[in-house]
Amino acid sequence: MSKKVLVISTSLRSNSNSEELADVFAEGAKEAGNQVEKISLRDKNIGFCKGCLACLKAGKCVIRDDALEITQKMHDAEVIVFATPIYYYEMSGQMKTMLDRANSLYGSDYCFEDMLSAAAEDKEGVDKRAVGGLEGWIACFERARLAGTVFAGGVDGAFQAGDNTGAYLAEYGFNLNLAPVADIKTSEESILGNRSFGSDPAQVGEMAAAYVQGLTGKGVSACVKTFPGLGGVTKSTESGMADTQRSQADMEGAEFSAYQAAIAAGSEFVMVGTISAPNVTGDNTPCCLSATAVGLLRNNLAYDGIIITGALNESSVTEYYTSADAAEKALRAGVDMIYMPEKFEEAYAGLLQAVQSGSLEESRIDESLMRIYRVKYKDRVDGVLGAEGGTEGTPESGDAGAELPAE
Repeated sequence: MSKKVLVISTSLRSNSNSEELADVFAEGAKEAGNQVEKISLRDKNIGFCKGCLACLKAGKCVIRDDALEITQKMHDAEVIVFATPIYYYEMSGQMKTMLDRANSLYGSDYCFEDMLSAAAEDKEGVDKRAVGGLEGWIACFERARLAGTVFAGGVDGAFQAGDNTGAYLAEYGFNLNLAPVADIKTSEESILGNRSFGSDPAQVGEMAAAYVQGLTGKGVSACVKTFPGLGGVTKSTESGMADTQRSQADMEGAEFSAYQAAIAAGSEFVMVGTISAPNVTGDNTPCCLSATAVGLLRNNLAYDGIIITGALNESSVTEYYTSADAAEKALRAGVDMIYMPEKFEEAYAGLLQAVQSGSLEESRIDESLMRIYRVKYKDRVDGVLGAEGGTEGTPESGDAGAELPAE
């Protein structure tokens, strides 16, 4: 069920570690289908609470500054995430000030129930001390609770981030997270921003793998992205064709090793992006529609898991292909799942027509279906596929309905 999520970055420093955590939280929550707003306290005018308690009568603070608008957003949110730097083993002063100024929420008909805290710190003992103040604030609100914390720093921090995210998603019934990003930041102008684990392939691979292990340990599948890599891309695919000029040789020495580490750690999905890689594929076809790009995953990286497209409603696709054409081209390229076609019914009808006319072999779809079954029904894979890996109970045998639960 979609929730209204407010992510508050309390760092006053641009491009800080806690700002990066806030961005990751916001992206993950949005991709999980929630309504997400992220705000930063940087450059906000937030004065100290005067302790006059006038807000409890008036329903809002008497100080006219930016805290009024932020408090209203907190009131309306169902989930609030605080990302804070750690000062002297505690939350930042600006976060504490904001909590003090939100005193008018006490006694109001607030919407929030779940609160989360994140900090770019993993030293022993910091987690318990740093959330003490927030727990005290939450205790004043009967319907609210501290649903989870993420203290991320280094490989251990990446694992903990995956573990905590997985626990939170599993609680709400989600079984897939479109994360982590395993792209290597190869340009300072990259559209990745703060979404990359860094520019060192070994470090990125270790941290992506750790996140995957933490996430999957909670029963949530990981989808490593965005192959073959956005690290050298400087234009957003949402506004049109965007490409990377990196070659296959460049990627073999960097991006591919990070993806291999995440795949080896248990990532059951890989998202292939809508960028073009002309020095790899030989043309400007979006990578998720390119048999050459998908072939690199299957052949060079020996990946036989689920491959999912990037968002097919982005301009890098829609300016050149109809929804039906993009969907068929993706399947022909070897992709298993279609993500966010611009026109879903058109994409579905196009694929159905392609199969019925014989222009797309049904066996190509069956191949993808088996990969999906292996993940979706992995707890019963032996019964579905047969003890010896045969076809009993598979779509080819004609009695799959007796083996697989109805949707």
